[in-house]
Amino acid sequence: MEIDLEACLPSPADQKFLRAYADQLCAAHLVRRFEGFIHNLNGPLQILWLRSEQLEKEISGLCDGTGEAVKDGDAALCRKLRGRLDSFSKAFKQLDDSLKFITKDGVTRCRKGSEVLSLKDVLAEVLFLMKADMFFKHQVEVDFVPTAKVTHVLAQHNHLAAIFLSLIQNALEAMVNSPVRRLAIEVDTDNQMVVTRVRDTGCGLDDRNIEPLFAPFFTKKDGQEYNAEVVNHQGVGLSLTAVLVSDYKGKMAVETNPDGTTFSVSLPLHVSPE
Repeated sequence: MEIDLEACLPSPADQKFLRAYADQLCAAHLVRRFEGFIHNLNGPLQILWLRSEQLEKEISGLCDGTGEAVKDGDAALCRKLRGRLDSFSKAFKQLDDSLKFITKDGVTRCRKGSEVLSLKDVLAEVLFLMKADMFFKHQVEVDFVPTAKVTHVLAQHNHLAAIFLSLIQNALEAMVNSPVRRLAIEVDTDNQMVVTRVRDTGCGLDDRNIEPLFAPFFTKKDGQEYNAEVVNHQGVGLSLTAVLVSDYKGKMAVETNPDGTTFSVSLPLHVSPE
């Protein structure tokens, strides 16, 4: 069913609050995920430390006490060294990706105004950000299917991030008690719109409760355990999403059944002037 955003929108005063909250939501997610990034960085750093000790020992094995190369076993050592260097390269790549996100995408871009953005790229950044979530990282199968077509939209980066952070977080929480946890995200274009579908394998929604879900501070998930912690929800994610999508002249739709729910967001495709 297509959601009538105009009917779901809160009062003008609440809309103003929700637009301001978009920045706070992105900032809050960044702070929460920084702890996860630090945790995730410890793994590569430990690998680098261990591999450096192994390399030091193995390189010393290539020479005898006089500094002359030892011929016997050199080939085997070279193979080991190649494997160690591969581990270094992968660990450094993880560190580089995380630091780039924190310094560039995570901080600088949140301060910009409207710009032409690839929705595929924004979603890839949001998914990268969510990797620090232990439930997302270890218990959910993620299938990201972006189109090969251009998916440019004119919007603020933090607004797009807030829309899809909210929808993805809702999808994850809907799957906490599901035996199958699969998150599918599809991006395509249709009739001058960029359409993004976020599909989960959760318990589904009661059709009668869909429109109330967009009311500010309405939630049915208070006290739910997530990531081994009891989470108290503010009930502003979907109302914020509705306001921002409406601001960009977009549309929303939802399909739900006992096997899962799909939220669709359609935003106007930005076509550059010739």
